[in-house]
Amino acid sequence: MIDRQEIEKKVMEFVREKSKVADPITEDMSFRDDLELDSVDLTEMIFLLEDMLGEPIHDSELVHLTTIKSAVDFLEKRKGVAP
Repeated sequence: MIDRQEIEKKVMEFVREKSKVADPITEDMSFRDDLELDSVDLTEMIFLLEDMLGEPIHDSELVHLTTIKSAVDFLEKRKGVAP
């Protein structure tokens, strides 16, 4: 079972690779506004999240995935990760 730390690690690695912003990167930074991820980056992020989740994420849920924290919280809630 995947745990929260592993989810955070994978999302942070992705963001550090794609973002044009220097560290420090915090979990409350907006993917678009603060981290400057473009639509291609965000699509790749969705694929990463769906891969970790093991199922598709519905379009209606995507509007809530705006920060690293919101993405990790979403996966934690949907997947039921180890504490």
